[in-house]
Amino acid sequence: MAPKRARTTRANPDPTRTTTTTEPMTQEAINSLIAQRVAEAIAEYETQRNIVVNGDTSNTTGT
Repeated sequence: MAPKRARTTRANPDPTRTTTTTEPMTQEAINSLIAQRVAEAIAEYETQRNIVVNGDTSNTTGT
């Protein structure tokens, strides 16, 4: 069996790695992001719905 290699540790950490500190999100910020995404999803839904209602079904599956 081959001998095990000795473990080495770096004297200097990887210079390309950076550490960042983060702040916890406030409930207001979370609610704002949710509201924004919901509004975007509803707008996309309405756009797709209007395309189908107006007779263009080329982007739907089925018959």
